[in-house]
Amino acid sequence: MIRFCGYNWIPQERWGQMHPDKPYVWYDVDMIEQHSPTYLTLKAEYKPKMFRNRKAEMAVGLISCTEEFSYGSFSLDAKLPTQAYAWPAFWMWSWYSWPPEID
Repeated sequence: MIRFCGYNWIPQERWGQMHPDKPYVWYDVDMIEQHSPTYLTLKAEYKPKMFRNRKAEMAVGLISCTEEFSYGSFSLDAKLPTQAYAWPAFWMWSWYSWPPEID
């Protein structure tokens, strides 16, 4: 569990270390560097790992909040990557409806 900006976070998506529809990446806690209670770095690197007969090539840093919060503002200072399959993003989740994404 990661404590960040006053909330509890996990270093993966809700369903685990790998998304079933994105077999090329997996979520690795070693790709997260927390510098302070309000500042962290998410990284990605080539680090193959097997998951039930599937090989995920890229280890990526990702955090998911385990607590509900309502409205507010979010900011991001990012060095934009140039390689494929890498981009900084906020994904908003609904706690009460399906699909869970709020785009």
